[in-house]
Amino acid sequence: MNGKKSFQINKKWVLIGSAALIVVAAGCVAFISGGISVDSDAVSKGEVTKLIKESGTVESESSVIVSAKNPGEIEGLKVSEGDQVKAGDILMTSGETSISLDIKSQQAELSGLQAQYSHARDLAK
Repeated sequence: MNGKKSFQINKKWVLIGSAALIVVAAGCVAFISGGISVDSDAVSKGEVTKLIKESGTVESESSVIVSAKNPGEIEGLKVSEGDQVKAGDILMTSGETSISLDIKSQQAELSGLQAQYSHARDLAK
């Protein structure tokens, strides 16, 4: 009888082990193929709840480089960024032409040379 009882105990453990193995295998399959559960909602019209601001640079395909006929200092701008202009519009005003700037530069150089002359003359005495 002991042999029969031990066979029943072993059979019992084999069945328990097999059932546990099946449960673990089923859990693994469910985990691997199950994916992640998410909540979903239908799209509908409504108020904006979040505003995202970005910055960037926009370049025109028809950019034009503007250059002056005569170089000089700019006194004032007659237009602002984004204004529309047409051919012949005055964009800026300049106070002095390149010739008047050259004269000022020559006068400053003359003043420097006169100061050097005076200093050299004083040393020579």
